[in-house]
Amino acid sequence: MGVSTMSSFNVDYGSSAGGCFGWTPFGSQFNAAVPVALPKQHQKDALMVKNELDADIAKSMHELSFQERQNVQEEIHGVSSTEPEMPERIAVCLNELDAHLGSMKAGTSWELAEGMNPAYVKNKDLRMMFLRAQKYDSKEAAAQIIRFFDVKADLFGNDMLAKDITIDDLSDDDKACLQNGSMQIPSNDRAGRPILLYLPGLRAFNSLKSELRARFYSFMSVVKSENAQRLGVIFITYAVGTLRDSMNGAGFKETATLAMAVPLHWAGIHFCSDDLTQYILTKTTVAITPAKIRARFKNHLGSHLECQYLLSSFGIPQSTLPFDSFGNQVKLDKHLLWYQRCHWEETVMIRTQLSSEDSLLEPLANDVLFGRKRNNHEGNKVLRLLVESRSKDYDTANKSRKREMAAQVATDLQEAGGRFLKEIEETGTWETVPIDEALEKIAQAFRNCRRPKMKQMKADSTKIANDTGPLEIIDDPAPEDVLFGKQRNHGGNVKMRVLVKNLADEYDMATKLEKKELASSIIRSIKEQGGRFLKQREDDRWEETTESYARIKISKQFCNNRRYQRKEGVL
Repeated sequence: MGVSTMSSFNVDYGSSAGGCFGWTPFGSQFNAAVPVALPKQHQKDALMVKNELDADIAKSMHELSFQERQNVQEEIHGVSSTEPEMPERIAVCLNELDAHLGSMKAGTSWELAEGMNPAYVKNKDLRMMFLRAQKYDSKEAAAQIIRFFDVKADLFGNDMLAKDITIDDLSDDDKACLQNGSMQIPSNDRAGRPILLYLPGLRAFNSLKSELRARFYSFMSVVKSENAQRLGVIFITYAVGTLRDSMNGAGFKETATLAMAVPLHWAGIHFCSDDLTQYILTKTTVAITPAKIRARFKNHLGSHLECQYLLSSFGIPQSTLPFDSFGNQVKLDKHLLWYQRCHWEETVMIRTQLSSEDSLLEPLANDVLFGRKRNNHEGNKVLRLLVESRSKDYDTANKSRKREMAAQVATDLQEAGGRFLKEIEETGTWETVPIDEALEKIAQAFRNCRRPKMKQMKADSTKIANDTGPLEIIDDPAPEDVLFGKQRNHGGNVKMRVLVKNLADEYDMATKLEKKELASSIIRSIKEQGGRFLKQREDDRWEETTESYARIKISKQFCNNRRYQRKEGVL
């Protein structure tokens, strides 16, 4: 398929699959983001649409050769193997790619980018992305490169053509679209391929163009992995229950057009829904995809449990998806951590490049320095202040929330111009540390902040244990009180169980002294909200317990929680 000019791409979205590699420039039409009206058809008509969609997919598969069909089936199920990349073949394909680009580039954004920064557009790594995406079909790879730069120009403008897009290049609305979790990269499937998960029900934007820019960033973050380039990726649209699309398909076709432009090999594409009308929207999207991609679509109709079971038969375990055990709640902690990790790595890379251009890396006032006798450095002091101001919430947070809080501290330091640096002993020079080391440094700072509290709590516990004064007698417990006995559903008891569950992982790994402090932190949290710890007397009135008694009861609650998890198969 040859493409010579930019105008060759201006096909109508309403056309059928004949214009598979065509696209319409995004333009200003997306700023309004008016949803397409959903036809009010009966469920019977919707079922007919789904059947037509399945027939189109089956037809696309049938049009492939026997070997191509076999390859597609193996890839969809994650059992195919990749061919080794031979240097001789790579050299030939790169030369062919150059020749095809030379005949196609006139009047395109690629030609404009070439004039702005020849080294960027002719970079071998960039070209290899497209060759791998097209399985070394150099003509198709050249056509995709042309489309890619035209799409990039429409989304970001000509000034951004000859550079990689970073989070700092995005607007606030773009970033909000990136963070809302409607597009996630939760994990890999069993074959090691990244999963791109699209959750239409989480979509939220001021401009559809902002959502498309966020999609572009997500796609390109996956492309950075050579493993993803070679193995391909799995795309899942998950429109079940509250995750069904509420915008009547606005932007579905544009997202599909973008997906066809980025250098990704789509190994498998899954659409999950419990609502037949969702397939009306999907059919228009599928129609503009190339036949060889359309053959990789799999439709799954059913509940959360049924769809996740069907996905597992394609090598996509339920554990890789960011849902709770009932499928009703989307967990965003890993996604937000991914966002912060991307921002961190980009910031470190840019600052390292600037430092290498100027001189050797030197610590600045806002930097956090690793190593002994560095605590008095200004950046280290700022770190301690940030940690101390949040330690109370950190102490009672669950494991995933602790990760989020550590990542937020790192982000706050970055935004203040700080870096995490360590000295290379052999040379006396400095280098930036990976984000994992930085997050561990922050987590350690939170733990260090807790130690003085533990000493104080130990002293307070001794004082309370020796206290022989009269205990308060209560006639009517307040809702915030924790009642020891059979009143498990009392308000304070429910609050205590939530705190125990949140701290369970940390409690299991804690030392004896740390376990005491964790129990004490729960006591403090209950008391700060006006609660007391009460036990019932023989006269049916209540009396307040000592702190040591409450701590023993809370420790028992931790043990009961662990026993319950084992019974349920969680541990």
